Amino acid sequence: MIILTIDTAMNGCAVGIFDSDQDKILSEHISQMMRGQAEVLIPMINAVLADASKNYSDIDLIAVTRGP
Repeated sequence: MIILTIDTAMNGCAVGIFDSDQDKILSEHISQMMRGQAEVLIPMINAVLADASKNYSDIDLIAVTRGP
């Protein structure tokens, strides 16, 4: 199962692609920032998908953080 992970809580923005069948992180991008997560989120998602050689249609599950 290919999982897209997204964390925009607190002082950062992190996106990753995880393959649960292989128990392996395929790609991840992390940026520290106080503001502007919304502007960088889609480009970061596109970057991790490209790094992992995956497309949006390959994503089976999206996991997000919940917090302030």
